[in-house]
Amino acid sequence: PHILSSGLILSPTEIEQADSIYEMYAFADGPYAFRAAARRELAEHADFIKLMASGAAFHPQGVPKEPIIAPDELREAVETAARKGTYVAAHAHADGAIRACIEAGVRTVEHATYLSDETLSLLERTEGCCLVPTLAAMFVSGPDESGFWHERLGAMLDACCAGLKKAYREGLPIGFGTDCAPFSRQYREGTEFAYRKENCGMADADILRQATEVSARIAGLANRGEIRPGFRADLALWDGDPSAEIMELAKPPAAVWLDGCLTGGYLWNN
Repeated sequence: PHILSSGLILSPTEIEQADSIYEMYAFADGPYAFRAAARRELAEHADFIKLMASGAAFHPQGVPKEPIIAPDELREAVETAARKGTYVAAHAHADGAIRACIEAGVRTVEHATYLSDETLSLLERTEGCCLVPTLAAMFVSGPDESGFWHERLGAMLDACCAGLKKAYREGLPIGFGTDCAPFSRQYREGTEFAYRKENCGMADADILRQATEVSARIAGLANRGEIRPGFRADLALWDGDPSAEIMELAKPPAAVWLDGCLTGGYLWNN
């Protein structure tokens, strides 16, 4: 696949150095440190900037409802990215963090779990900012998971679906994300498609557009996301019709083209 990469994730100093995911982050505190960190990632050819605006769900010490970044730090990252013709995507579960991201000019709010009516109203009045929910990341596989994850992720899924239903009814642009590794169970079984349809009442055709046309537009890829003359010929073919039954996309595709060329094969974990 073609990949747009953010490089390292910019974050305030929120986790200890011994943490297993420490190397995924570039840590900064204060607006000028965030400016320098964003410049560094862009100099290393990052396509956009990703940052942490709230505590993380999958870090046991993280507090998802807690904003962790200051408004001036957000603005510096956004302005630095804009000078290079690109944008900022922000991890934000907390309502206060979501609101701060919208006000600072962040293009995408990843997760958007605890979205209040007040913040949703602000989003409706703001151009250029989109939600990219990741419901599949809150999938809990069953009794093998600890009670901690059942309690934390179950509550987050309920909250996110409630806010997402309202955003969908208001006709706001919604991108498609999973926050799941390829070949993980929730990724392989199409959990994101199922949750959006079953938990949020979204129409199959709308979910398909979120995963293609809307997401391409969000990422600044004007020549992708639709089947049209002059658009980039990256295509996947399914035997069924996902606009009528979105779960067709949980099945392996019948064929894949990359840059107009039929590929010789692809991996799929059955």
